Amino acid sequence: MTVVAPTCDFCSRPGAVVFFAVTEYRLRFPTHDWYSGDRFYACPSCRTYVDASDWAGLIRYADLDPLGAQVVAGFRDHHAPGAVSFTPGTNPEASR
Repeated sequence: MTVVAPTCDFCSRPGAVVFFAVTEYRLRFPTHDWYSGDRFYACPSCRTYVDASDWAGLIRYADLDPLGAQVVAGFRDHHAPGAVSFTPGTNPEASR
């Protein structure tokens, strides 16, 4: 069975290598509510921005629109420090 690495929740590129635990939160937009999950996956590039707390850099790198920037702000305010690494080719969701 082939396991595909999760997609990065910031830039939407394949190849996430870590996740960050998040206290779940909700954002209210004019047309809908958006609910986070309890973890955000990150690729190596986006992880670098998160580890450095470079939120503006992360938003630029991921080419996020204003709604995406609000998701990053919510993540900033609700994530637990420290990334949880997983081995490429494994499924980090399997233990849930």
